[in-house]
Order: sequence, then structure tokens, then C-alpha cells
Amino acid sequence: SGCHLAFTGFRRGRALEAFFSQWSYPPVLLVGQTEGYAEAGGMVNLAIHDRKVTFEIHLGNVQRAGLEIRSQLL
Repeated sequence: SGCHLAFTGFRRGRALEAFFSQWSYPPVLLVGQTEGYAEAGGMVNLAIHDRKVTFEIHLGNVQRAGLEIRSQLL
């Protein structure tokens, strides 16, 4: 309650799968830094490419939580 953003520090594997199997998608933006994070159920995945931070957004998961991402971010 009162949380708007959560960074989940899970690595690939069972802990990540277990978390998303129990997550009910309240309106909290889930951010992670793991390959396949968005496909596993996350919303924003951070990565570093050529010494720059990039991100991948899974709009389906964002909408499932009742959130919106502005077009400027996309």
C-alpha cells in the first residue's frame, strides 16, 4: 500500500518465476535488470548497451496493472 514503484532484484530462474506466479498486478510499476524480465511478467527491464542504460517495456503487463506509460518514454 502506498508503493508506486518496485525494483525486483531477482536473477533468472525459480525465484523470478515464483514471484510472478503469485503477483496479482496491483498498480505498482515493476522494474528489474534481468534478461527476459519483461517476458517473465515484469514491466520495465533495464539493460546496459554500449555503456548506455536502455530499457524494454512490456505494455501488456503495464496495462494489466492499470498503469499507463507516456508516449515520450516509449
